[in-house]
Amino acid sequence: MSDSKITIVGAGPAGLTAAIFLGKHGYPVTVVEKDHFPRDKICGDCLGGYALSVMSQISDRFFNEFVNCDKKIVCTGVHFFGPQHQKISVPAVTLVKNRIHEVALSKRKDFDALLWQEARQYPSVHFINGIRISKIHRESSRLTLTGDEPGFEHRTDLLILASGSIRNLSRQLTGEKFNKKHYATGIRTYFENVAGWNEDAYIELHFLKDLAPGYLWIFPLPGNITNVGLGLRTDVLSRKGLDLKKTFQEILYEDEYFKNRFKNARQLEVVKGFPLALGGITRSLSGNNYLLAGDAGHLIEPLFGEGIGHAMYSGKFAAEHAIECLEKNNFSASFNKTYDHCVYQKLGTTIKFSKWMNKVAQYPALMKLLFNKVNRNKELKHHLFRIINGKTPKTRFKGIELIGRLIVGI
Repeated sequence: MSDSKITIVGAGPAGLTAAIFLGKHGYPVTVVEKDHFPRDKICGDCLGGYALSVMSQISDRFFNEFVNCDKKIVCTGVHFFGPQHQKISVPAVTLVKNRIHEVALSKRKDFDALLWQEARQYPSVHFINGIRISKIHRESSRLTLTGDEPGFEHRTDLLILASGSIRNLSRQLTGEKFNKKHYATGIRTYFENVAGWNEDAYIELHFLKDLAPGYLWIFPLPGNITNVGLGLRTDVLSRKGLDLKKTFQEILYEDEYFKNRFKNARQLEVVKGFPLALGGITRSLSGNNYLLAGDAGHLIEPLFGEGIGHAMYSGKFAAEHAIECLEKNNFSASFNKTYDHCVYQKLGTTIKFSKWMNKVAQYPALMKLLFNKVNRNKELKHHLFRIINGKTPKTRFKGIELIGRLIVGI
């Protein structure tokens, strides 16, 4: 049986960010990951302002490494398309550290490998790869993790659970029951030679009537590759009785608006599905001896599905709180509530606002009105872009007021 004071389960953006910030300060941590790197992760591959902000906080060296690498593409704006293909084009005007626009795209296989390589530089970070944790149980004042490999057990004082949207491990800790309203189902594949891109390479979000409140995305990647997918809240998917993969094919190859763009495109892999654990309610992110980070804590933004930046911020906060736990030798549920506060203070406003906007997106007529009004209002365009980048104004246009302004264009 192995043992560590701090253990991270899951080496995605949340878990690796936590490991990096712990490693930077020399604190020992064990990271248990079910796969071996490099490995793929089904995702939209979009890195917004939050993700880039955390990268810049890791170190100037690491941030510059990302800025200069050839496995990412920087976009200079977003095209939003309404139910009748009305287009709102919003340029990205903010630069992170005066180096890079707030929208970048990189395949998760490449981006996670970049984070993994960074974490491996710190001697205090120890990786256990190829072990899938299947059970978590409490023994006295510690947690014991049991793996699917015979005989594997690992004890820890503090678990940072960053295992993604698959709910079996978080459910063992929290007891939370599955609720379709708090999940979305996404599918994604890669194409090459998709027509219609311009030199600015704006990302595209298509809010189609048949997908309300979900959307279709078309995101450019290096090497003439395009990430194309769609997502829909799981309860809506069940209610509509849609076959998501069939709907996906019909949109791309039969819809007059899309079929010319994909006529000569070559699909590079099978369509893959994945769950998304959506935020929207203030749930507990911690308990005795554990913290939930990233998708494991339902921190995905409900409107656009932004998850990477939220995961990285929660990983950073988890590392900072873990250091406090070690220094004070306190891993209790009451002490760990400080972590919840930090996460929701940073991300809570955005997640709650996006929940309300997701409700608006259920009604194509309201979305049509929104797109028509916002398209004539530069100020509201700016706020719409801030929303997709995980930001909402802190002093003006909060909550329902902003939603009203977006719809009626006051």
